[in-house]
Amino acid sequence: MAQQSNYRNSHPSGGHNTGRSQRQPVPFMTIMKSRIRQPQFYWFLGHVMTLYHFLKLHLSLFSVNNQRYHYNRSLLYIIISFGIVLYQFIRSKQLNASNFFVNLYKLDNLQYFTLYSTLYLLNNLSGQKIILNGGIISPTIFSLFHILNYFKENLLPYLTIIPQKSMISSLITMFISNYNEKCLILAQSWEIILMFRYVVMSVPIILLKILTNLIVFQRFSGLLFGQLLMILVYVKFIKWRCIANKQFSSIFNEMVKRIELLLNRYANDQFVFILPLWSRIKEMIVTYI
Repeated sequence: MAQQSNYRNSHPSGGHNTGRSQRQPVPFMTIMKSRIRQPQFYWFLGHVMTLYHFLKLHLSLFSVNNQRYHYNRSLLYIIISFGIVLYQFIRSKQLNASNFFVNLYKLDNLQYFTLYSTLYLLNNLSGQKIILNGGIISPTIFSLFHILNYFKENLLPYLTIIPQKSMISSLITMFISNYNEKCLILAQSWEIILMFRYVVMSVPIILLKILTNLIVFQRFSGLLFGQLLMILVYVKFIKWRCIANKQFSSIFNEMVKRIELLLNRYANDQFVFILPLWSRIKEMIVTYI
């Protein structure tokens, strides 16, 4: 299972211990002093802040500035969470400058880190105007499960103020067991849908605007170019995911089949151009991206 979705594999090392001892309970503050020395704790905080800013983003219905701010903060904490995991790869010498590009096709944490670092850079360079709408949904889903598991294993056993710890732990375990895999598939499906939405709906409009600016107004729009670059990087990310993850590739291929069945059904005499256009889009993605 992919590391970003399997909480057992994607947390950084650093004294993961349930501490379920029958001896006298260790004071919670003593445990916290130990936890804050471990990279895993800051990985956990990164996920907490990702979830917090995601919720704040979607509650900021009437303030564009607040939406932009919380989107930007979400990107930052997503980067931090994946970055801490990658730091462990660097320390163990599994990841370095010489094998960086090779590992882009293997390590899901590196793929997500590269994507969201690029999105964060583009967002800041554009004055927070370049936004991948819907782009932080999947990492937030991953964050939810990471938060629950870390809390259950590393904090809940030492919270003496909570009398029903056993019941809460069982509820968390049941929730993770029942919904982790389903939410993983949901997140992966959403990432693929997002790519198709941007390629089909946004790219033609952006290209038209770029050409209009160049030909009619004789000016170059850095914002439009940045938006196009964002989509190209995202398409490349999807390609990395297909290569690195068999489950992701299977979901992608299934979606492509469904799209082609739909196109074949509606590609009548009036819309005969649809199938050649679709084939051309697929060819360009495979060849150039």
